[in-house]
Amino acid sequence: MQVLRFTVNKINKNMDLLPNITLGYHVYDSCGDPRLAIGSVLQILSGPGNVVPNYYCQDKGHIAGFIGDQSTISSLPIAQLLGIYGYLQISYGFTDPVLNDRTLYPYYFSTGSNERVQHIAIAELVEHLGWTWVIILAVDDDHAERESKNLSNEITQHGACVDFIGTLTEDKDTNIRTLERIQKSTAEVVILCGQTFHTNSLYYFVETMIKDKTLVVPVTWVSHYTLFLFNGSLCFKEMIFNFDEITAFTTYVLAIKEDMLLKDTMMTEYCFTHDKEKDTLFQWVYEASFMNCSHSQLPFQTYYPSHQVYRAVYGLAHAEHNLLSANLNKEINKKIQQKKLHQYVRNVHFTEREIHFNELVKSPVKYAIFSLYSTENTMITEIEIGEYSWKESGGSLEINTKEIIWKKDTNNQILKSQCSENCPPGYRKVSREGAPPCCYDCASCSEGQISIFSGN
Repeated sequence: MQVLRFTVNKINKNMDLLPNITLGYHVYDSCGDPRLAIGSVLQILSGPGNVVPNYYCQDKGHIAGFIGDQSTISSLPIAQLLGIYGYLQISYGFTDPVLNDRTLYPYYFSTGSNERVQHIAIAELVEHLGWTWVIILAVDDDHAERESKNLSNEITQHGACVDFIGTLTEDKDTNIRTLERIQKSTAEVVILCGQTFHTNSLYYFVETMIKDKTLVVPVTWVSHYTLFLFNGSLCFKEMIFNFDEITAFTTYVLAIKEDMLLKDTMMTEYCFTHDKEKDTLFQWVYEASFMNCSHSQLPFQTYYPSHQVYRAVYGLAHAEHNLLSANLNKEINKKIQQKKLHQYVRNVHFTEREIHFNELVKSPVKYAIFSLYSTENTMITEIEIGEYSWKESGGSLEINTKEIIWKKDTNNQILKSQCSENCPPGYRKVSREGAPPCCYDCASCSEGQISIFSGN
């Protein structure tokens, strides 16, 4: 929320961008819940008071567009609703490939990266580390089911196999069966997929059940990886590069006075409030340490995903500016103006990061890869062990495997996650009936033949 306020203030002070127009904003927290998201959008569209669908009761100003959401699970229904009314939407989170359909979602754009790029990055990491047998774990919803299948297909295309896709529901007995299956699997690696778990109790339940497995943690989970569940895991973070306003934004946040800061709903997620009983309860429930944020102690998560929100707000402002400039001295109906705005955002282009609002997969992305670990009685610590860069021409993975701290003793070797051991020289693979290609038996080579490479 702070970066939204920062960016709007900056635009309003810029006399060359939207002159004689003051940007304002409504802020609603969807909490990643599609129902709350839709309710909030309808409230904004109706104006103050009771929600009245198809009626606009604002007495001044007009809605230029919507920024959000970060979660695909809530961005999708927002896009479906706004498509009816023709309002521009710019998300700042990952984009489900479904939303790339310009016929169905002509008003949807995003400053976040495409989910497929994250899937490719994970698949290339799995391939590079020689893992051929992995598990995918997600929560039980429509988006997670679709994303899990897409990720599974990408991993398969890179030569590995997925033992199974596990889903966690609201039913404890079902979750126990899923996690017991993970425990018994010969796969050592579990790849998290989709949205984060719904409750903190589910995190700790999963941690207890599969504590011996190594997790691969996607970017969408970045604000949750401090939990001990992720000890010994590999984590992706989107790198904030070429965000030339990060210093100015940091100064802006740190200049906020204590009383104003403590009233801010976003900051109280990490900071002490004036309610000591609330602080004690939250620290006990979430097993997290709050801090006194009266001066300069603000965590990284406060800024994430600041660069994406910044570009989303600027993208909307530039599109509105270009639309008004193109129709200068012309009478234009506000309804028509509203429905034309998406045509102008297609041509907004940020050269510092080559963001193309019109073609999401073309925008370059860079992920840092971290090895997460903890020592006794300490919080999770991270070591950067590599990075993955994506451009339109393809991806590039660089990783220092010697820096990885594995959960298990691997004798200074890369952790193995295989269905079957490599066949030694003199033996060949024999397929198992009905089994995936990564699961096989080894048989002696026929007389007069020999396998000279291990694994063939």
